Amino acid sequence: MSWLFRIHLIAVLLVAPLLGVTQSTVLVWQDEFNYTGLPDSEKWGYDVGGDGWGNNELQFYTEADTNNARVQNGKLIIEAHKENYSGNQYTSTRLITKNKGDWKYGRFEIKAKVPAGTGTWPAIWMLPTDWEYGGWPSSGEIDIMEYVGYEPNVIHQTVHTQAYNHLNGTEQSNASNVETAEEEFHLYAIEWTPDKIDFFVDGRLRFTFENEGTWQKWPFDKRFHLLLNVAIGGNWGGVQGVDDSIFPVQMEVDYVRVYKQIDEFQISGDEYIQPYAEHVEYSVSNVVDAEFDWSVPEDAGIVSGQGTNAISVNWGDSEGSIALELTVNEETYHYELPVKLLTVPEGAEHVLEHFDDGNIENISNPNSEEVSFSFSETASELKISYHNTDPDLWPKFIIDFERPIDLSNHQSMEARLKTFNKSGSVNMRIDLIDQQGRQTNKSPVFTIEPYSDGKYHDYHFNFAGNWAAGAPNFGETVNKERIRKAVIYLNYGSNGVDNASDSLWIDVLKMNAEPEAVSELRQTRKIKVIPNPAETYFYLDINQIESINIVIFSATGQTVKRVNQAYTAQKIDVSGLPQGLYLLKISDKKGLPKYHAKLIIQ
Repeated sequence: MSWLFRIHLIAVLLVAPLLGVTQSTVLVWQDEFNYTGLPDSEKWGYDVGGDGWGNNELQFYTEADTNNARVQNGKLIIEAHKENYSGNQYTSTRLITKNKGDWKYGRFEIKAKVPAGTGTWPAIWMLPTDWEYGGWPSSGEIDIMEYVGYEPNVIHQTVHTQAYNHLNGTEQSNASNVETAEEEFHLYAIEWTPDKIDFFVDGRLRFTFENEGTWQKWPFDKRFHLLLNVAIGGNWGGVQGVDDSIFPVQMEVDYVRVYKQIDEFQISGDEYIQPYAEHVEYSVSNVVDAEFDWSVPEDAGIVSGQGTNAISVNWGDSEGSIALELTVNEETYHYELPVKLLTVPEGAEHVLEHFDDGNIENISNPNSEEVSFSFSETASELKISYHNTDPDLWPKFIIDFERPIDLSNHQSMEARLKTFNKSGSVNMRIDLIDQQGRQTNKSPVFTIEPYSDGKYHDYHFNFAGNWAAGAPNFGETVNKERIRKAVIYLNYGSNGVDNASDSLWIDVLKMNAEPEAVSELRQTRKIKVIPNPAETYFYLDINQIESINIVIFSATGQTVKRVNQAYTAQKIDVSGLPQGLYLLKISDKKGLPKYHAKLIIQ
């Protein structure tokens, strides 16, 4: 080997661990473990318990116990012991940065040495902080390093998503041979961008997972946090049992460092606020050894945080920008976030869309080729024509409001529309979407079975108490103070008709401060409901039509039951409906309205 080649080889080996760290990459979080005692409580928390953690693991994870987690001699020690504790045979620690260090994208470096011995299962990994796409594996998991002691010197790096996970054998992973994994420290790292996640060992790229464009395959557009732990046994670590002679065992960590591309920094915080809002939070990712200089509009004031990466602001009554000068490594970077005022309705009603300006640029139809919509605005009304081959595609169009709207005091929606419904396919549902994309798609929702007489009718729904979100934001609540869009479904789902074309017109879509008691209570023709009040069933006193369709609406306008039958004095079962006031709409077999009636269930 020539001396020149040796010099080049040494240079490559020295630089290799730093691959991916460019001049625009800055250190935003670190723990060098240059102290003694428990892990820094400002950076690390604990997952605690011994219920198996979904993998039939055998250890109990303790909290703030130096027997299992401590810093000494410049290293973090996570130590597992063979001991009885709270019903478990082993103890260990699972450290987390949740709500102390949470990031979307960046470079993550952890230099560590793993324990030896059959039954050990150390891991360096990441989980979602907010689980916005649902429980595991829907919201994702990033395994920067996993190691099972019965398979010496093999490092595993893996991602889990709804589409790719070990439960169905589709997980995306790589195994690398690292000869001295148990004897020496090695650098485990990922570089996570909007397009891909690259996995490294000692600076060498070992595995790439790319964004395929759907949340089921790529839920990695939300913030995640770090976890460090040593598990014992379990579905993977315990495949060959546990060697009790090895304890105690340790995973040692030299340092943890998180980097971000500074030219990709953005100020986080509300872009739309109410006039005179107080204690509004704005921040950027923290940068180690940086200077932060914030500025706000003249009629606003910084309450706290100047000189740090996060400030609290009391706002005025005008729009403006939050600005930041960030200085690090003798370079200054400038960031700005324009802030506008929310739409805050005044008076008893607020019109969401006038349909009178001839401008339909704020209306979109994100559908497949099997669904077509056309829109036109004339004479203060919007005409919607559609053709839909498959209602299971959930055809829809979206109205994007100019600014987010605070609907705290205007929660009752009124939609005024007409249709001839010649195809029998015109049925509707209207949801609201907040600025974070959460949608009012958890039952009860605003459904409309419109009249087919070509005349305008008003339909109402009270969103008060009905702001719960469904998929993919189960368990969350739509922010009624930041409503940005309305989504309207037509001829959709199980209510739809295959290969249908039709039209309808809307001339009012607005929110009211006071809800209507019942949707469409105009009694054009009265009909007897026997008995009324009813308990579990009722009959209709009607003999003019042979076949009837009945739609039962709740007091908020929600469709709760449909009945289609040839009329032979059959009783209508309502045993599953709660007590309250209901509206019946009775039509003939062509869907033409014939009667309305009120029904009380007690």
